[in-house]
Amino acid sequence: MILDFDNKWNTGQTITVGFFNGSAALHEKVEAAAKVWEEFANLKFDFNPNLSHHNIRIKFHAGMNDSKIGTDNLSFDNNDEDTMKYLSLSENSSEEDFGRYAVHEFGHAIGLIHEHLHPDFNFKLDEAKLTEYYKENFNYSDDDCENNLFRNYARNVLRYSEFDPDSLMMYTIPKDMNSNKVEYTQHSTLSEIDKKFIATMYPETEAEIIELAEDKFAKAELITDYEENNFKFINTNPDRTFCEITVDSDSDIVLCLYNINGEDSKKNGTRHYISPFSLNEGIGSQFTYSPDLSTPGEYFLCVRHFDPKGRAKYKIKVKVF
Repeated sequence: MILDFDNKWNTGQTITVGFFNGSAALHEKVEAAAKVWEEFANLKFDFNPNLSHHNIRIKFHAGMNDSKIGTDNLSFDNNDEDTMKYLSLSENSSEEDFGRYAVHEFGHAIGLIHEHLHPDFNFKLDEAKLTEYYKENFNYSDDDCENNLFRNYARNVLRYSEFDPDSLMMYTIPKDMNSNKVEYTQHSTLSEIDKKFIATMYPETEAEIIELAEDKFAKAELITDYEENNFKFINTNPDRTFCEITVDSDSDIVLCLYNINGEDSKKNGTRHYISPFSLNEGIGSQFTYSPDLSTPGEYFLCVRHFDPKGRAKYKIKVKVF
């Protein structure tokens, strides 16, 4: 299973969902499908029809089965614009179809991407055949095929488990369209790896946030699979718009800097990322990063290993000027 970390919601966040059309019975079945994720991820879906605005907005019988990825839903803030579509569902659809489509699309909505895009699973796709297959069978356009079948993600913005062909997020890929000559199919239920991984990405308890003293190293360590360390520093002076972040590590780590001070971020309760980047230039070296600080207020640093199961000792400090 693979999560796009740039589009991860806050752990424990409530995500609002609304419908443009469809029957009450169909709404109930989609809501039940979405709630499957709540059993394993510390997130909540609120299907309140009385809200004036919803984070996720669903339209039936339109386009293709599709969803925006995670907090990318918030980039589409026009309340008249859908962020999730279903072509294949009706109130008479089977339980398997609701798993195959509704649970799958809500997987995208919480930040997951297709399993065949796993960075450690190397096989070649017959792009011409696969494009034609998805156009004929799933109403895909060329852009849909590019985004869903062949998109390249930078490894440093992903969190992932081992490759799992049984993942709910696996796509159908006929055996004559991949170099492994294996028939990959889209599943209708969460695999055991799916359940474990999403619980790790959205745990019951948020990771501790450590406050950084300005220009003083804090020592830290990544010691478990998928672990991340979270740090906070405050810039109260609007005239101080730069900072210098120094990391001294014995291994390759990835660092994300973000704030939550924008009005949209406050309204939606989500993290606004400024700049994820990767420190991969050597072992045991010191690296410095100097981003602009757009506004005064609280800033957060999330540190994780380049390899999701990697370990690292490091020290980190920040100076604002």
